[in-house]
Amino acid sequence: MTGLGAARTGAGNKPWAGHRVERNVVVATNAVVGAEVADSMFDAFKRGADLPLWERLLRSLEAGKAAGGQPDGETSSGLYVVDRDTYPLVDLRVDLHATPVTELRRLADAYFPLVAYYNLRPRDPNVPPAAEWLAQQGRGGSREHG
Repeated sequence: MTGLGAARTGAGNKPWAGHRVERNVVVATNAVVGAEVADSMFDAFKRGADLPLWERLLRSLEAGKAAGGQPDGETSSGLYVVDRDTYPLVDLRVDLHATPVTELRRLADAYFPLVAYYNLRPRDPNVPPAAEWLAQQGRGGSREHG
């Protein structure tokens, strides 16, 4: 709530583990190829200050993967963002997939334009179906990133 952060990386983590901490952000890594993964994730998050939090987090995951990720590859990836409500704004997960970060991006590109819709829907039962709502907003079903 105050923007303060803290991290601790245990000595038993392998092959490389570490963290980067700054006001309003903590990047923690474990079992990655090296410090460049944490650095890339941290830098990507900071560069996206004008983007929604969920997009910043996903770009950070993508940057970590591009910097080498885990030495044996990944099998899962997820994104969970909570605001003030009891339900998450974003809850996307990919398990047992050959390219989970890429698959998470595919799902996110379809979901991110609907975050406001799914936040509005519990409060207003008269909200139209998602495709109609997107059309009213002047949006398509996906959004470019990059």
